[in-house]
Amino acid sequence: MKPGDFRTIYQKLEQFERLNRWLADNRNRVLHLKGLSGSSPAMVASCILQDHGRTHVFVLPDKETAAYFQNDLNNFLDDPDTLFFPSSYKRSVQYYQKSKDHIILRTQVLKKVNQGAGSLVIITFPEALVEKIVSHSFLNDNLFSIRKGERLSLSFLADFLESCHFQQVDFVYEPGQYSLRGSIIDVFSYSAKFPYRLDFFGEEIDSIRSFDIESQLSIEKFNQVSLIPNLVELQVEGGGGG
Repeated sequence: MKPGDFRTIYQKLEQFERLNRWLADNRNRVLHLKGLSGSSPAMVASCILQDHGRTHVFVLPDKETAAYFQNDLNNFLDDPDTLFFPSSYKRSVQYYQKSKDHIILRTQVLKKVNQGAGSLVIITFPEALVEKIVSHSFLNDNLFSIRKGERLSLSFLADFLESCHFQQVDFVYEPGQYSLRGSIIDVFSYSAKFPYRLDFFGEEIDSIRSFDIESQLSIEKFNQVSLIPNLVELQVEGGGGG
């Protein structure tokens, strides 16, 4: 049997019908589900997500449990699009070692929440939630949107990136870097899976596309993108926590 088959069976049970009716009631109440073990919490969650299209936040006891839950949930969902909201630190806040990969994931989630990007499924744990996050206004103030056909000087964009602590390199390979070669500027935003390549014609942005850092081949073309710096670092400097 496939994971989705178990979900179909569970949705026909009387227990789930009662749960569904309870969830349809908007009154604020506390519900405690008993007898769930193994992958069954993720299965129940997948049934809820299918019938209730609002944003859901699942808080698990710790990072490892949250990661296992996300993996199980993705297996049960027909079209998995879950978001993981980790702590900024590699192991634990007590070690004071921040992880760039974790910061990227946090930034991606904050960006989608800020954009009101439909029904979101966010999976996290207490250690990640207790960290301060940037405010809505702080995020908007430090988000730089660029559109194809827009007039923008390379020097101005480079100055902006420097002010946001982007590092100039010969070839970008990780978020927080940019490179400048003639009329082309490559920049790796903290909210993007791949870096962007901006091709200028004079002071007009002629094309925007993402590219693979190893092959340097284009992946996707865009009419507009948003550049987001390391919000955690800027937050410390500017006190933009919320």
